[in-house]
Amino acid sequence: MVLSILTFHIQGLRNQEEPGSIYSKGESKMQIFKNIVVSMVTAILFASGVSAADPITVVSWGGTYGKAQDSALFNDASKNVGIAINRESGASMSKVCLQVESGAVTWDLVVTGSGGAAAAAAKGCLEKIDFSVVDVSDF
Repeated sequence: MVLSILTFHIQGLRNQEEPGSIYSKGESKMQIFKNIVVSMVTAILFASGVSAADPITVVSWGGTYGKAQDSALFNDASKNVGIAINRESGASMSKVCLQVESGAVTWDLVVTGSGGAAAAAAKGCLEKIDFSVVDVSDF
């Protein structure tokens, strides 16, 4: 399995009105993030050789935040790519590194902040996103 990390800071996205905006006309921050999630799920499938019948595991924070992510992002992503998404909570970069170091990676996509991702990257625990598979031209 490929372990990918998705960092997200909605405050860091530029406003629609700004010159050089990353938005298409009328596209919201949430729609852009949904596109990123669907692209990441698709990339995981291609890069890991997972068949369309195999579920993937997405790890994030639980509780109300996790439920909101499910309804806003992951349920649609699952429908769009036709694959079940198993959800776990407790996104920990130390767990990510432990999985990588032991060779027993069970998480496919981890939603985390940029600080945790930077620390895991510095330890060599992250896979690079293959932009030949993930189309970011609309982001």
